[in-house]
Amino acid sequence: MTARHPIAWIAWLVLGPVAAAAELKAVLDAAANPNLYDTHFTRYNTPQPKWIQREGNAVRIRLPAVKDLPQLGLYTYFAMAGDFEVSVGYQIVSLPPPRSGFGPEFGVAVDAETAGLKLALTRAIKPEGGSGIKVTRSRMTGGGEVHNEVAFLATKAQRGTLILRREKAEILCLASEKEGEDPAEVGRFPFTDTTVRKIRLLADPGGSPTGMDARLFDFKARAEEITGGTPERELAGGWGWWITIGAVLAFALAFLGYRRRRAQA
Repeated sequence: MTARHPIAWIAWLVLGPVAAAAELKAVLDAAANPNLYDTHFTRYNTPQPKWIQREGNAVRIRLPAVKDLPQLGLYTYFAMAGDFEVSVGYQIVSLPPPRSGFGPEFGVAVDAETAGLKLALTRAIKPEGGSGIKVTRSRMTGGGEVHNEVAFLATKAQRGTLILRREKAEILCLASEKEGEDPAEVGRFPFTDTTVRKIRLLADPGGSPTGMDARLFDFKARAEEITGGTPERELAGGWGWWITIGAVLAFALAFLGYRRRRAQA
């Protein structure tokens, strides 16, 4: 084993475990507890409750062919801090090609509103006939919210799983078509490491008066921290690392002083 300087050795001993890969120990699993759709989510932009209904371990979204219908769905009451992974299964019951607009889509999104960032991973159909998995990144600017499609993975799958995995300040988007198979990477994108205040299960007609019928099921969220209030890392105000480092250095200096006094004696 390579010899270490005493201060470096002590810093490694104390900080090493902190630098290890994050443990996603907080879990909310709707497959195990379907009531989460009722207790941890609320509807948004849904004038007719029958358009979004729970069916066992699934959320069924049935939208009529109505003009100018906005994005709608469910969003969570809880927040996630640190690294996380959100997954949800999907099933297309009916998703006709659009007649106008940018095309219907449905899926999952995460919102870090304090940083003005959102990212959505959806199953979509475009007007030009493109069918696949779409990633949309949204940012708040002085002129309002700007949406950019940043990735598209072609597929004709009628059923699959959508996965959003945050690692530090990046989000990895994944999708699979069959249970048990390794998911395909749709893309990795810069995001933020700040708290995500909302997860959305969404449906968007995409500006087209086209009806749609889809199911989202097996929702699961795993994170370093899941809370209904302010995450502990926010309460620390960013000083936690500096306090830890200061304590390590103070201990190291005291330890070296002790060793020198013993050597002189």
